[in-house]
Amino acid sequence: MMSIQIPAGCKKIGIRSFAGCASLGTCILPQNVVSISQEAFEGCTCLTDVGGQPFNVSTRAFAGCMNLKGIVVKGDVSPRCFEGCRNLENLAFAGGTRLIGDAAFMNAVSLTNLIIPNGVEKIDSSAFQG
Repeated sequence: MMSIQIPAGCKKIGIRSFAGCASLGTCILPQNVVSISQEAFEGCTCLTDVGGQPFNVSTRAFAGCMNLKGIVVKGDVSPRCFEGCRNLENLAFAGGTRLIGDAAFMNAVSLTNLIIPNGVEKIDSSAFQG
């Protein structure tokens, strides 16, 4: 499995930057990454760990990352962010979360530890379906 460490100067992971990188197992993010764009890691089927500081994630950013085990999310959770992350067990919210989007965690059937923070105002349809 491949591991990547994003350089300290990087603030944003662009659209589909690592999409389909089936051999990517670990990604270490620097503290100053503030957003991960749409489908940035979609289909990275071997990705198990995303290390670093909390961040905001866009639509389908980690969809289909079926071996992802845990993640920390800061801010709102966009639609279908973690759809199909079947082995996602641990999910933590680092603050600022008001919305959990449509089908955000659809088919994340292994979630065993989930605390929805007090600031959440809306959980969209099918957010945790499956």
